[in-house]
Amino acid sequence: MASRSLSILALVVVVLITDGSRPAGAQTLMPRAAGSGPGASRVRSAQAEALALIAEGIARSPTLARLIAEIDRSDVLVSVELSSFLRSAGDLVLVGGTSAFRYVRIRVRIPGARVDTIAALGHELQHACELAAAPSVRDSAGMRRLYQELGQGDWRGEHFETRSARDIGVRVRDEFVKQARR
Repeated sequence: MASRSLSILALVVVVLITDGSRPAGAQTLMPRAAGSGPGASRVRSAQAEALALIAEGIARSPTLARLIAEIDRSDVLVSVELSSFLRSAGDLVLVGGTSAFRYVRIRVRIPGARVDTIAALGHELQHACELAAAPSVRDSAGMRRLYQELGQGDWRGEHFETRSARDIGVRVRDEFVKQARR
């Protein structure tokens, strides 16, 4: 329980830091997706490589750009991390929330083919959009209920899946590949 509290605290600190002016040399804020006004996006990372992945995804996939724009209009703040310690291609955790914001961590597995990594990011961003569309979900129990409604498949542990996230992952992959051919 203590490690979960420290994880929540660490993510909240990262999010709060990225809300203010960034430290010298730190690259913590993403520009908003195309077509969405000035300011910082709610999809962020403290990792330069993750920021580059997000930027490339926005440039090469209109679907991924749309997902980020949708999140930018919500109360969800997303921290994207790249990790080599994942069993799956990616995951999303609702870390916590305040009366104003809900904090989400998306992890995407690396190393891997760039197209697979961006497709996994799109898949997880779709989950973040599903969460954004359910403003009453503010904790793990609420998230579990949401995905029992929306989800499909086997409910081992805390693993949930939706058809829409699978479809979005495929669409982002297709857009990325088509853009690469141009």
